[in-house]
Amino acid sequence: MIGLGMPPERDQTSVIHVCVPITAFPVAGGMRSVLAGVDQTMGDHWKLVYLTQHKGQNAQGLEIKIFGRRWTSPWNFPSAWFYCLAGWYKLFTLLRREPFQLVLPQDGVLTGAFAGLVGKMAGVRVVCMDHGSVTLLDSPAFRSERISSLKHPWYRRILARLQLALYWPSLRFLARIATRFTDQLLIAGDEVEAAYRESLGVHPGRIVRYPYMLDAARFTPPDKVTRAKMRAEQGMAENAIVVTLINRLAPEKGLEFAIGGIAQALSSLPLEVRSRVTVLMVGDGPLRSRVEADIRRHSLATVCKLWGEATPADVVMLLAISDIFLYSGTRGTNYSMAVLEAMAAGCAIIASVVPQSNATLLAEGRGIAVEPGNSTAIGDALVRLCSDLALLRHMGQLARECVATHHNAEMLARSLLRASFFAPPLRVECQHP
Repeated sequence: MIGLGMPPERDQTSVIHVCVPITAFPVAGGMRSVLAGVDQTMGDHWKLVYLTQHKGQNAQGLEIKIFGRRWTSPWNFPSAWFYCLAGWYKLFTLLRREPFQLVLPQDGVLTGAFAGLVGKMAGVRVVCMDHGSVTLLDSPAFRSERISSLKHPWYRRILARLQLALYWPSLRFLARIATRFTDQLLIAGDEVEAAYRESLGVHPGRIVRYPYMLDAARFTPPDKVTRAKMRAEQGMAENAIVVTLINRLAPEKGLEFAIGGIAQALSSLPLEVRSRVTVLMVGDGPLRSRVEADIRRHSLATVCKLWGEATPADVVMLLAISDIFLYSGTRGTNYSMAVLEAMAAGCAIIASVVPQSNATLLAEGRGIAVEPGNSTAIGDALVRLCSDLALLRHMGQLARECVATHHNAEMLARSLLRASFFAPPLRVECQHP
């Protein structure tokens, strides 16, 4: 790894064995990308073993241990308690049998609770990387989404509401356990730090900030000829203006506002520009049927293409053929990995300021930040970029330079080593903006 002052060959006598408890892995989303960055950054010095309740697809080359059953889901009461008990037992067994020196749980509530308890019992350091779960403890939007998702008959809805009524205090209790027994907290965003300090009373000295890491070289934009060929393979014209969204089709992604903004922009653009616009909506999730209905309602069926879930390789290809990346989230924390990947690919970005980090990322001409839930602002931004391709390309270039400078392996390594206390000498000094 660059900048750690160590040889690239893995020395088995100095490898740190790290257990990574996580609710589900590998699954599409930002957590997969964050952990890919950790593995790429520390792979010569850390041996990562993942502990999960649900093993996803495309797990080749990953060492994954599984615990629990279908009834040990972390998303309801009382199954959340069974999840913690099953995870506690499995992790306790692993720490007795294997030489783990660090436990790196990926949420600060359920997974962090059982990991922190086992770590204290076994004398193993526990560093929690929370991706926003602690912000849900006091989130009216999250509670509203959970309640609105109840589509059962009335008698089952009564039981489901009772379960949720018991689920919320369970989460808060488990978050306090996780906070009490975790040695260090690795945090990427302002929202998560505020939740820890204000709601859970964490001292700032226990918090280490880290940047999401991206391999910018992996997202290097193709040359003009290669890009035209890639577009042709996807049935697109060379001069198309491609607008891409990559996220789960879920309530917190604000897709109804994105679709409304796209419809507004198309109605405002001149015909010669409007005829070149193609929209790719990449991802899958519980709102797919509603998204399809919104597309039909706005008469966008000939413009918008629902791609479905994409592999990491698909994401690289799709961003390579895209001009504009649109993110319309209404709830989020830390960084949007999708936005960072699009910046690394040189796309012009239009993104809501949820999470708050988007405002900083897109400042100084690196993109256009809009308020969440504002279709008009999205439409105006699309019109501006589609009408000025020189501005579009300039924004993309500035965005790519920002990611390459501030979201690299060296920056992430400094934070990981500081939090874990396994810190070999660093050769390069870097400062995050």
